[in-house]
Amino acid sequence: MWAPTREQAIKKLQRALGEICVVGVPTTIPVHQAVLANESFMKGEEVYTNFIEKEDILQTVKDNAKK
Repeated sequence: MWAPTREQAIKKLQRALGEICVVGVPTTIPVHQAVLANESFMKGEEVYTNFIEKEDILQTVKDNAKK
């Protein structure tokens, strides 16, 4: 995704992911949505290969699924 600012690009990605409809198979869309909503990611802080674990993204996805 491209936009003039990081914030705009994140908003475009969030909207696009929210519009996707996949039926019958699980997807990783909730994980991507959780990453995009993460405060550290939104701020553009350093993101490494262990970001998902460090920020406990999978627990966020599980918590969101319960709502």
